[in-house]
Amino acid sequence: DRSTVAEWNIVVDPVAAAIAFRHAPDPHVCVGIDVTQGLTMSRGDVEEHFARTPLLRTVLDMARIYFEQSDHITFHDPLAAAVIFAPALCEFRLGGAEVDTAPQAGHAAATAFTPNEHGNARAAITVNQDAFFAEYFRRTLPA
Repeated sequence: DRSTVAEWNIVVDPVAAAIAFRHAPDPHVCVGIDVTQGLTMSRGDVEEHFARTPLLRTVLDMARIYFEQSDHITFHDPLAAAVIFAPALCEFRLGGAEVDTAPQAGHAAATAFTPNEHGNARAAITVNQDAFFAEYFRRTLPA
C-alpha cells in the first residue's frame, strides 16, 4: 500500500472493485490518489485559466462552491481520463491488485498492490505534471 489515503472508488463499493479486478480480461489501468494528489491548482490559477473558454467557465462556476472549503482543486479524475488517450503522461508498473472486501470496523477498504509481471493491474507510479497540464489545457482551450 503506497498511500495512506483511501481510494474513494474502492471505499464506496469494495465488492464491485474486487470483482472488477478479479474478472478483467486485461490489466486495469489504475491511477491512484498517491499519484493524483500532486496535481493541484490554486483558486487564483483556476480562475485565471478556466475563464478563457466557455467549457471551463462552466466548470469554474461549479467549483466556486468547492472553493468555499478549499483554496485549491486536485485533478484526480481528469488525470484518470487523460491517461486513456495519453498513457505516456504516467509511468506504470504491472502488478496484482487485491481489494479487502471485509475491512475492520473504523477502517476503510484497502487495496494491496504487488508488482509482478502477470498482474491484473497497471498502476501509475508517477505523473509528468507539466505534460498533464499542457495536455489538459490543449484539449479544453479553443484552437
